[in-house]
Amino acid sequence: MKNVEFSYSISPKKNILKIVHWHVKQGEQLFIHGPSGSGKSTLLNLICGLQTANLGNIRVLGKSFDMMSTRQKDKYRAEHIGYIFQQFNLIEYLNAIDNIKLARHFSSSAHEADFLPKVHALLLTLNLTSQDWYRPVNQLSVGQQQRVSIARALINKPKLIIADEPTSSLDQASRDNFISLLTSLCKKYGSTLLFVSHDMSLCQHFDISIALAQINSAKVIN
Repeated sequence: MKNVEFSYSISPKKNILKIVHWHVKQGEQLFIHGPSGSGKSTLLNLICGLQTANLGNIRVLGKSFDMMSTRQKDKYRAEHIGYIFQQFNLIEYLNAIDNIKLARHFSSSAHEADFLPKVHALLLTLNLTSQDWYRPVNQLSVGQQQRVSIARALINKPKLIIADEPTSSLDQASRDNFISLLTSLCKKYGSTLLFVSHDMSLCQHFDISIALAQINSAKVIN
């Protein structure tokens, strides 16, 4: 990011984000923390091309979303960015396999013959047994749903993984296990990890931690 500014149209003179320069190296696992309302989710949306900066330049893996069509953005995200949401965003009536298939929809490798074996191997790595693969995800525990969300984010072996407050609904033991699984798999695949949370206790799991306020020079909106 370089000279990036972002504000919402309802308050155009009040920047939520103003970032002079920010760079993350490939393969880093970075914990970004900040209070609610500080702009963490907005930062992630800008990185993913879901929102557009008012000013400045954003390049992700060497590419800018500015010149891409909506479909090109979807395809680029599918192939290069894995997203783990706070509320999982799984389709409740679909099973684990079908939820993971959704991540392949826009990918150029969507019809690979070895897709299902890759899914099975990843789910086993995440300690989700085969008896749970074809159950609707609303019949799975919160921890199991979380592992499905990891599998969906990682199935395309993206170069960038973004995790937006993904442990807020987990107890401490489940939270620590989740982060351990996620960081080890990102290391295995060589994926960069941006993990965002307001929970400062999580920084112990990461080699690098930074406050959003260190990146952002705009005033925090209360």
